[in-house]
Amino acid sequence: MFFRMIWDFFHSIKLGDVILARQGTKKLAAIGTVIRTAYHDPSKNLSADSGWFTFANHLDVRWDDSPRDKQYADPVFGIQTLYKTSEEKFRVLVG
Repeated sequence: MFFRMIWDFFHSIKLGDVILARQGTKKLAAIGTVIRTAYHDPSKNLSADSGWFTFANHLDVRWDDSPRDKQYADPVFGIQTLYKTSEEKFRVLVG
């Protein structure tokens, strides 16, 4: 499962893709646009080292000012790390 997540991170997300960052299944943390595709840099974010795992895989995103921290009454996001959503669902989530 971990391998598949990293594979998707490096091969599925493209320059210009819109990212919905969620926090749990009921909160939209932010929306942004990919400005640099995935890359590996073990020297970046050294303070985020958990001791057993380093956070060396990165994706540069230009985050929009809003919406931020939008809460929903019911779950609207799946628990998988990456998935595509339709334009219709995007409009409902952002609207």
